[in-house]
Amino acid sequence: MEEITDWDDTHYKGGDGIIVATNEKLEWLLKWWWGHYIKHNTFPVTFIDFGMSKSARIWCENRAPVITLSPPPLKPQEAIPHETQEIWESIYGPTLWDARKGWGRKPFAFLKTPYDRTIWLDIDCQVLKPLHSLFDASASGIAMVLEPERTVKKSRKLNLLLPGEVSYNSGVVSFLRTCPLIPEWAKRTLSDNHLFYGDQDILSRIIHEQKPSMTTLPDIYNRQVRYGYTPETFILHFVGGRGKKDLFRLL
Repeated sequence: MEEITDWDDTHYKGGDGIIVATNEKLEWLLKWWWGHYIKHNTFPVTFIDFGMSKSARIWCENRAPVITLSPPPLKPQEAIPHETQEIWESIYGPTLWDARKGWGRKPFAFLKTPYDRTIWLDIDCQVLKPLHSLFDASASGIAMVLEPERTVKKSRKLNLLLPGEVSYNSGVVSFLRTCPLIPEWAKRTLSDNHLFYGDQDILSRIIHEQKPSMTTLPDIYNRQVRYGYTPETFILHFVGGRGKKDLFRLL
C-alpha cells in the first residue's frame, strides 16, 4: 500500500490553497461553506470527492477542481472489540460508524493536495475572516488547535489517551507538503485504524510519540460552536452530530 501513503504529484500546482471534502450525506453544507469562504478569501480551493452525488460533483466542478478519493482499505467494524465499540459509541452515538468512513479518508486527502501550503477545512467550518495568518502558521510543518479541555477530560476518563498525551482537533489543519507527519499518519491509519476512535486520535498519538516541530494554534482558528462566537474568531466549527443539528436549524 506504499503508493497511497506517499505524496501524490498528479494534481500538484504549488502555492497556497484550501482543500475541503464531502460525501453525499454532508453535501447539503457545500453552498453554505462556499458562501462564507468566498466572502473573505480568494485562495484557490480544491474539493475532494468522498462520495458525492452527481449533482453535487457538478456544482463543485463549476467552481473549483475536484479530486476523487477512493476509500482506503480500512479494517471493518467487526475487527473492533465489542467493548471498545460501546465506549466509542458513548462519545459520538450510533452514527459513529458512518462518520469513521469519512474520517479514515482524511490523511489520504491531505496527500493529494495540489499546494505547497495547504489549509484543510472540515465542511462544517464557517470561515469568518481572511486566512493569510493560518497559512503562515504552517512554517513549522503543521499547525492545529487543541481539543477543548472538556473533551480531553472525557477521553482521559475512558482511557483513550496515554499519560501526558494531548488531543488535537483535525477539523482545521494548516500544513506543508513536506511535513513528514502526513505520510506517517496515512500509514498508521491503514495499520491501526481499528485501535483508535478517529483520524485525529491517530495523528495526536503520532505527535505524542514523535514530538515533531509543530504549531499549536489558539482556538480562534477552530472555535467549536458550543463555546460561542467571539469577535476574534477566524473559523467557527459546527463539530459533531450536535453541531450539524444546530447548523441545520440555522439554515
